[in-house]
Amino acid sequence: HSEQERHRYLKLLTDVFAMYLTLAKESNYKLDEGLSNFALSEQGVIYYLDDEYYQWDKFVSFAMMIGVYIRMFEWFDQAFVTELGNALISLLDDIFHDDHCRIIIARQLHSLFMPRGHKEQLLHCLIGVLTAQKKKTVVTTPIKKVTPQTPSRYFALLADIHANYAALDCVLNYLQAQGIEQGLVLG
Repeated sequence: HSEQERHRYLKLLTDVFAMYLTLAKESNYKLDEGLSNFALSEQGVIYYLDDEYYQWDKFVSFAMMIGVYIRMFEWFDQAFVTELGNALISLLDDIFHDDHCRIIIARQLHSLFMPRGHKEQLLHCLIGVLTAQKKKTVVTTPIKKVTPQTPSRYFALLADIHANYAALDCVLNYLQAQGIEQGLVLG
């Protein structure tokens, strides 16, 4: 595709994402992700054609939709996926005002099936864009080194982590400093 076509496709996908994410934020509902549910007017405006809305699932279906696009569009390359990732970051910042959304989507993307080779590289590129931006905004406090305890004496019990990456990172650093290598994760 020409550079002009690629720019047009980036704008169209960004418009679809904006519509999808705005509805999710404002109403706790989501659109049907299939591109056949969207249309472009002669004036360049994207419309949602389906008459159904679904309960918002905290980016699960959204990440799956992105994975389908990566698998489906042969013309996607690393430069386009990087631009798409940066556009997505801008949308998330403008709509949700929560840096954790990037990590949530990246983790969902990481769990998707992707054919090995070029498509897998594109997926990892997008994950890298999302997580690299997040790492710049995370402020970490050095953890005081403590003499490790006997690993068999203590174990970790983690629960209600949800998408709080900064808190999880802090806890994992503490557990490592304490020499606690066993535990249970309850959700």
